[in-house]
Amino acid sequence: MRPLSLLFALPLLMGLSIPTVRLNALTVGGEEVVAALLYNFAKFVEWPQESATSELRFCIAESRPLVDKLQRQGLSVRGMRLAIVDVDRYTMDSEIVRCHLLYIPAERAFIEERLLPRLQQAPLLLVGESEQFLEHGGVIRLFMQQGRIWFDISPDSANRRQLSIAAQLLDLARKP
Repeated sequence: MRPLSLLFALPLLMGLSIPTVRLNALTVGGEEVVAALLYNFAKFVEWPQESATSELRFCIAESRPLVDKLQRQGLSVRGMRLAIVDVDRYTMDSEIVRCHLLYIPAERAFIEERLLPRLQQAPLLLVGESEQFLEHGGVIRLFMQQGRIWFDISPDSANRRQLSIAAQLLDLARKP
């Protein structure tokens, strides 16, 4: 009797776990895609002259697999080496001031409400996944739709941050 009950309960349990898997689909197992997107976004963005350095700092909010994926690739953008920084809630405030890009995965969306309002004018390319990311001041929002990763761009947020986004990237974005 017990194995039969388990047989009927298994589809129910699997059904309950599907939304969780879909919610984290961008970061769990999709690090390669997200890493490629972040890298390519940086190639199509110009930061203000005063934020120019010899390296381009990508800060990743508490996503070790993505940090590892980006660090292994040893990439550069327009002659600047990429420095990949794993920021957590304890180091975030001190690290972010030196970042060019901050990526906040969906499972770290709770950081947005506390952090993004303080960064409204910072020349920082904010990339995230939550539904409200652009409303909170983000620049690029990644999302899944019909099994594909898409992105929205907020030109207003980019302008406030003095970021210049190439027309080619704006054309590829879905219009929010």
